[in-house]
Amino acid sequence: MILDRPESINIITDSAFGACQVIVQHFPKSWKIFQHYNADCSHEINRFSGVADLEGTHWLSEQHLKNGRWKDYTALHQLFQNLQKHPKILHLSWIFDGDGDRCFILVADPSRQGIHILSGDALMLLISSESEFQSQNKYLFNTIESDLEASSRILGMQFNLRQCAVGDKWLLLEAFDSRIKILKEHVRKFSGINKDLIDHIQNTLVVMRKGIRPSAFELTRLWRDLIKEIPEAN
Repeated sequence: MILDRPESINIITDSAFGACQVIVQHFPKSWKIFQHYNADCSHEINRFSGVADLEGTHWLSEQHLKNGRWKDYTALHQLFQNLQKHPKILHLSWIFDGDGDRCFILVADPSRQGIHILSGDALMLLISSESEFQSQNKYLFNTIESDLEASSRILGMQFNLRQCAVGDKWLLLEAFDSRIKILKEHVRKFSGINKDLIDHIQNTLVVMRKGIRPSAFELTRLWRDLIKEIPEAN
C-alpha cells in the first residue's frame, strides 16, 4: 500500500558500504519512495555511515548534525533536508550496519524539527505492543546482543522468541556476570529465596563460561527470572 502512494512517504536507505547493498540494489526502480545511500562496496565499510555512531542515541537535531560526530554522515543530512523541504509527508530512514546484522529506523519529526532513532530492540517492543500481532502463533527474532530487558518482556507477551546467531554472546555473559557480582556484594538485603536465586544464576554462569557456546537464550530467561524476583537488579 505504501509503495502505491509515493507522494505520502520517502525512505532513505543507508547500507554503510556493506552487505545490505546487495539487497537494496535489487529494489525495483518503480519504488520511487526510496533513496539509496552508501551502497557501493568499493568504499570503506561503515565510514560516515551505518548504525555504529547512532548506538545509544535517541534524538538528533540539526545542531547535532552540524557540530556532532555526524557532520559527515550524508544519509542523515539528506533525511533532514527532505524533512525541511517536504514537512507534510512521512520521512524515514533504514540505517544498516556494514555487516548487515543491525537496522535502526529513523523517523523525521516535523513538529520538533529533528529525528527520532529507534533501535532494533525498540522496534521489537513497538511491534509486540500492537494487539494485532499478539498471538501464540507469532514469532519474533532478535540477536544475542539484544537488550535482556526487552527480550524478557517479549517472552512474557505470548510471543515465540527466536534468536539469531550473530554478535558476541561472550560480552552478554560477562555483562550479566558483572551484575550478579554487584548483587552478591549486597546480598544481606535479600530474602533467603532471592539469595538462592542469585547463587543459582551465578553457578549457571560459571557452567556457561566453561562451555564452548554459552546460551544467549538461557541468559535471557535467567535475566527475566532475576528482575521478576529482584526488580532493583534492572
